[in-house]
Amino acid sequence: TLAGYLDPADEIELQDEHVEALTLDDEPDLVVIQVYITSARRGYALALAARSTADLEALAAELSAGGARAAIFPTDMRGPAQIQALATWALTSFGRVDLLVNNAGVGGEGRAFRSADTDAIETLLAVNLRAPMLLTRALLPQMIERRSGSIVFVGSVAGQIAIPGSTIYSATKFGLRGFAHALRREVARHRIGVTLIAPGFIDTAMTSSM
Repeated sequence: TLAGYLDPADEIELQDEHVEALTLDDEPDLVVIQVYITSARRGYALALAARSTADLEALAAELSAGGARAAIFPTDMRGPAQIQALATWALTSFGRVDLLVNNAGVGGEGRAFRSADTDAIETLLAVNLRAPMLLTRALLPQMIERRSGSIVFVGSVAGQIAIPGSTIYSATKFGLRGFAHALRREVARHRIGVTLIAPGFIDTAMTSSM
């Protein structure tokens, strides 16, 4: 997770670049780690959140060694209470959140839907769709009050092209895409930007079993 302070002059540039300052990453080895490094070099305060404390500590140490202000908050995005605790911590620690990047995600299908179990369905829905909704809802009021902020959702090409064998995953990403587009229209009058990123296949720990 990344939290930071944005200068108003950076706002349009950040929306054009799609990413910069509060990232939730359920897969800490994703290429989006480069975002952390870029943000740190530009002077942003970073709040990092993921399930793995060890991965968070290693990343925070790397960023801190370069002079960045980095704080960590281990979070299981399946739990609504933990998501609310994360939002409260970020606002308490940094005073405000200027940019939220919802990047938590799980996959792990690779089989026909008829073989899917209920736990798998609930986990994918909770992490890929419910979690970004809940975290966005928790942080949106302070953006609306300031009439400033940016929200980024990391979706997937699976949210634009249905992929057999990844039916649940595709459903969550199609849902996230719809949510992002609707939210963009809803908050535009508050001068809050909403961006959806839809990358293709990326070689990460999440996709190693596919």
